[in-house]
Amino acid sequence: MAHAIQAAYGLNPKDFIYTVVAIAVIAGIAGFVYEELFYRIDLKKWVKRGSTFGPWIPIYGIGGILLTLIVYHFRAHWIFVFLMSCLVTGLIEFLGGYFIYRFTGKRLWDYNTEIWNWGNIGGFVCARSVILFGIGGVALVYLIYPIVTNVYSNPHGEAWENTMMVLFFVFIIDIILAHFLRQPHSISGENEEMAKPKETSKTKETPKKTGTSKKRETSKKRETSKQKDTSKKGKLQTPDNKKE
Repeated sequence: MAHAIQAAYGLNPKDFIYTVVAIAVIAGIAGFVYEELFYRIDLKKWVKRGSTFGPWIPIYGIGGILLTLIVYHFRAHWIFVFLMSCLVTGLIEFLGGYFIYRFTGKRLWDYNTEIWNWGNIGGFVCARSVILFGIGGVALVYLIYPIVTNVYSNPHGEAWENTMMVLFFVFIIDIILAHFLRQPHSISGENEEMAKPKETSKTKETPKKTGTSKKRETSKKRETSKQKDTSKKGKLQTPDNKKE
């Protein structure tokens, strides 16, 4: 096992575990930053993304781990890294979103309600997300992975390992606490406003009349009808002949 990991990833088992942990944390935080920026453009305001309390999104951490395990083997050709990253992340998105919706009735994301949702399939996956994740896979293999592994060779490598492990365990605890403490949302525990249809002039409802306003309108109608009756009687009671 140790020889297989060394041959495949160039790391001993201990460093490999620390590398996977660090990538999970980095990918989770990077996904949170990406979604915060994207939905600031889409919704025109800042919203808290992710089903957790902290600044990370679990599915991005899972995606980072799977990309490391699968796509790293194709690092000799960047185009293969890109295509495999698109395939892996696309499958994660579609299958994850579909089965969560199938068994819980909730959507953790819905591309039907978003901008730039080209190639949208059932709201679970779209071309824009897959292409961006493919670019992220290239950055992971050629930038993030080398940086993370090279950190272990410097004098502060142990401090880096400890920091990543602490963050990883906080990440896991956050996921567990959020599952039991946070109220379920219709869109990804993240933002209910995405599930609300945009209001148009036709869909806007007029405010309901209260009991007080109804009474006022009734009294006004009565006063108007009395004034009309009085004016009619005045016209009918004109004298027929003048007395001399």
